[in-house]
Amino acid sequence: MPDRWTPPEGVHGITGGGDYKDRWVAWIWSDRRYRLHFVEKHNYVPDDYDRLSQIDLEVDEEPVCSISCSQGPESYESWRYTDVEALTVGSWMPESVRMAGQLRAEKEASSRKFFSDFDREKATRLNLGE
Repeated sequence: MPDRWTPPEGVHGITGGGDYKDRWVAWIWSDRRYRLHFVEKHNYVPDDYDRLSQIDLEVDEEPVCSISCSQGPESYESWRYTDVEALTVGSWMPESVRMAGQLRAEKEASSRKFFSDFDREKATRLNLGE
């Protein structure tokens, strides 16, 4: 959501809602409407501690991709892809790759700036006795 990061150029109309087990986010990019919906599902397998989820993508209100993911107890920080539930091939695919590239570049630039600012601040506290 935009209160936590700056969206890439061309992304606007960001909205979202829900809780940690059922949430969605929608946005407009290159005159197309995108919506991601994440739902955590109940795991019915006994003695299996993985958390299961489904992520659905809609482009211009048409479902285009649905994937399932899992998250084991050893790493609750990241979800692992497990299966493609549905896929509609279309022009949204190269567009989403381009969008992901922009997001990755923005994240890397933000990380570089954070560490640069951190190092600069540390350097101001060095006294070399000169």
